[in-house]
Amino acid sequence: MTGFVRIARYARYVGTFFVHFVHGGFVAAGVIVLALVTLQVSRHGMAGLSLDHFAPGRAIVSEEESGGDEMLAVSGSQLSPDLMRVAQHIARKYKVSTAALEPIVIEAQRVGHTHKIDPLLILAITSIESSFNPLAESPFGAQGLMQVVPRFHMDKISAERGGLALFDPAENIRVGTLVLKEYMRTTGSLEAALQQYGGASEDASMSYSNKVLGEMQRLQTVRQTGAAKTTTAAASGKTVVALRSPG
Repeated sequence: MTGFVRIARYARYVGTFFVHFVHGGFVAAGVIVLALVTLQVSRHGMAGLSLDHFAPGRAIVSEEESGGDEMLAVSGSQLSPDLMRVAQHIARKYKVSTAALEPIVIEAQRVGHTHKIDPLLILAITSIESSFNPLAESPFGAQGLMQVVPRFHMDKISAERGGLALFDPAENIRVGTLVLKEYMRTTGSLEAALQQYGGASEDASMSYSNKVLGEMQRLQTVRQTGAAKTTTAAASGKTVVALRSPG
């Protein structure tokens, strides 16, 4: 396949993915697609334009990272049935395709497994921060799915990925999870860590952490039963456990 054909097919794929997340006319869409194509070529050369790198059902995970976990084997949907229910729920809520969301939920599943963090916590933060728009950017400079501010976390970002690193969903989820773990270690509690993540450490009402944990509980209900409920973590009186035991 010629390089031109690969570029054209890749641009069409990225354009479709972009449309799933961004509604309305967007003059800059073509510029963003071109930038993503250029970034991929700079990373991997022409081989990087193979659609195998971007197929929705493919998890970006090495054999060493997977640790032999069958759930992460590169085949089929790769999502456990309970997380597939979560993906379908999120797709309905935000009016995007399940195919576009699957790679994001797969990455939350993989990163959560690696760092012993419930993937629903990762997805809940993503929901609150960006509504699952991987190209979101705030006036403050927070970028991507989990709205990471790059200048504060350069030590966690892969240097070889360049200035657009945090618009890569996999990299953003990886870095955002590392930020959360660091805050959990330094603050000593999940709630305080979430408040720091949301830039609201001084908020005595803990509104940000309550919002995230409430969304996490709704996702837990979907994971267990397939139907969302409107109760929040605070209203239920139940403790939401974010850390999972090893294994």
